Amino acid sequence: MRQDKERYEFMMEDRKPIYERVGQMQLERYEKEKLRKQQQHEEERKKLRSAPAISRESQRIVAAMKNRVPITDRVNSIDDQTLMEKEKAKRRFMEVKKEELEDCTFQPQVNPVSKKIVQSKTKQQSFFERQKMYEAREKMKQEYMSKTEQAQYNFKPSISKTSNDICKKNLNRAGTMEDIYDRLTNRDKKRMDHIKTEIAEQYYSKFSFHPTINQVSNVIAAPTDLEELVNNSKSKRIKEELTLKVMEKENYSFQPTLVSQNDKYLQDRKPYAVINEQEKFLKQKEIKRAKALIELECEQLQECTFQPTINEGKPSLEADTPIVIKGLGRHIERRERAKRIEEERRERNEEVFRPKVYSKKVGGATIMEPFSFNYN
Repeated sequence: MRQDKERYEFMMEDRKPIYERVGQMQLERYEKEKLRKQQQHEEERKKLRSAPAISRESQRIVAAMKNRVPITDRVNSIDDQTLMEKEKAKRRFMEVKKEELEDCTFQPQVNPVSKKIVQSKTKQQSFFERQKMYEAREKMKQEYMSKTEQAQYNFKPSISKTSNDICKKNLNRAGTMEDIYDRLTNRDKKRMDHIKTEIAEQYYSKFSFHPTINQVSNVIAAPTDLEELVNNSKSKRIKEELTLKVMEKENYSFQPTLVSQNDKYLQDRKPYAVINEQEKFLKQKEIKRAKALIELECEQLQECTFQPTINEGKPSLEADTPIVIKGLGRHIERRERAKRIEEERRERNEEVFRPKVYSKKVGGATIMEPFSFNYN
């Protein structure tokens, strides 16, 4: 027992503390786990009949895992780890790029025209310069197309002397599209207005009469606008109304007869006459109906010759005997008693709330009125 204790103390003296042996313990555990997985993999591989082909990517990953830095070194040196990760990433990128280049065997051939365009293109041109170049190119293309079209047409029309003189006078007549739009919208309109004013002045210059209007006519006459004087819209409106009236008379030739004095159509003057007229009309209608029924009955009786014999029965004694109603006496008695109770209650209220006061004082007395208690 003592020897075991001494051996344990000797072993504890040589053994390091747990916090110093953490990295070594993890490394040993990692190596044991790796060895166990490798043995398990070898056993599973022996059981398989066909050996699968391993891709290059898998081989690269395995090689990278073999060259992996242990966890203890990575924990202890963070800077070294970052440098190694960068180098590893760079190496991996280069390997992937090299593999891609090896896999890509396609080599495109550039068209000589494309090479020529690339060589001729200047890199110093700006956006506006390129747009100007495209516009100039488009203009040259249009000019070339117009020349080719004109060369196809062999017809040459003969222009008269008058047309030639007109064209010589208006040199800017057939300019650009903007000039044509301006001529058609502004210049032609101004020219036509000028010609109209000249013709009007020339025509009205023949008449020398100038009417004079006295002061009273100027005061009486209503002021009219210049537009009304020129267009004369009022007279046109009157003419249109007259024509519409004539057309209505021609289309609607019916002329009803109007009654000048009739109480039936004087409802606005006599508002209460409407009800009286309706009652009067209903009474007259009822009288006419009764007369018609009597006349019809008389006609039917004249045609009918049958006269039946009517047996007169014995006179009934019910009219002389009184009618007995069950419970009527009891009802009358209860009503009389209720009246008597009400009168007694009223008398008590009078005695309580209005006592007889024997005083000669007049005015300023409190007025006593009955009241009732609310038990709700």
